[in-house]
Amino acid sequence: MIFYTLRSTIQGMRRMTNTAHYYHTIAFIVVSILFVPSLGFGQSATTATNVQSKAVDSAAIALINTSLKLIPGKKEISDLGAVPDGYKNIILDEGINYLQQGNEIIARLQREKDTKGVSSRRGATDSVALSYLNALARMIAARKIFAAMDHKAGVASITGNIGNIYAQQGDLTTALEYFLKAAKMDEEAGNLGNVATMYGNTGLAYQNQNNYGKAVEYYVKAVKLANESGDKFLAANMAGNAGIVYALQKDYPKAMQYYFQSMKMHAEAGDKNGEEIIAANIGGIYETLGDYPTALKYYTKALALAGEINNAKSVADVSMSIGEVYGKQGDYTKALDHMNRSLATCEAIGYKIGAAVAARNIGDILTKQGNYLLAISYLDKAKSLNV
Repeated sequence: MIFYTLRSTIQGMRRMTNTAHYYHTIAFIVVSILFVPSLGFGQSATTATNVQSKAVDSAAIALINTSLKLIPGKKEISDLGAVPDGYKNIILDEGINYLQQGNEIIARLQREKDTKGVSSRRGATDSVALSYLNALARMIAARKIFAAMDHKAGVASITGNIGNIYAQQGDLTTALEYFLKAAKMDEEAGNLGNVATMYGNTGLAYQNQNNYGKAVEYYVKAVKLANESGDKFLAANMAGNAGIVYALQKDYPKAMQYYFQSMKMHAEAGDKNGEEIIAANIGGIYETLGDYPTALKYYTKALALAGEINNAKSVADVSMSIGEVYGKQGDYTKALDHMNRSLATCEAIGYKIGAAVAARNIGDILTKQGNYLLAISYLDKAKSLNV
């Protein structure tokens, strides 16, 4: 399994985006597309959803019928529950293949998103929507096969993965239904680690709906279960996510409680990436509270960790954070040193948004120093990046 840490920020000028990923239980990929397919002219959301559901189910049945042709005397889905024992592994292998195919489609969509972005053209969005439906059909086919073979662990895992696909399409209500179904199945089977994973996904879905109360409820449940199951890495991530939600609600004492818990667990696990993220978020809270010396302490810690793991993007982000704090303290020389480091790093790695932020902030500092001509050149640079 691959997990994620949700990176967030209190100071919006620094870390421009939140990275939100849903966890997988069988799948070995992480995806972060949130896409809402077009409904088509004259269709209501309910009608479009019903049409989509019927189309996906029909496609899944067609896949299963194709697989059943491998079994003598079996050719339709009604035969699925009567597969002889000697052929059950063949059908299970078909289910695994459909699951893998579905994951490969999602992985391809993610690669395209990373390299090209999501096009707003109707043809492009329709193509993406069809790809999601194709992946969903394969997941549902796999789930039906696993259910018929009484493979409960597989059914639970695929149920969670189906929830991931709905979440990535932006249908968070349906995603929540699948996440909670999967959690219930795993709970009945005593798989606490998987329950924690699904609770984490549930928390993220609620967070994306801005339902922070429910989000933190499930994150805290996930922390507890992850600790009980011995998955300290997951527990650290979930504690960090709980901290983020409390910070979004401006409950900074609670946010700090979970951030420090998370940072300690990441450090104990040797996860410098997670430790860096949380240290930076702690710095963000202290900056928000106006405690600039303590903010610099944690930003400096985060910068050192980012350097140790050669995470250039984090080096750029945290350098900008440090520069902004020095700017607020009126130490413009140090502010410019760190902002210029951020800009150079952003340009070196092609981090366009970060470069625009750095150039704009450098221009603002130069303006405060009265160096108007040079300030204009940096502000023009930020504008030319068109972000």
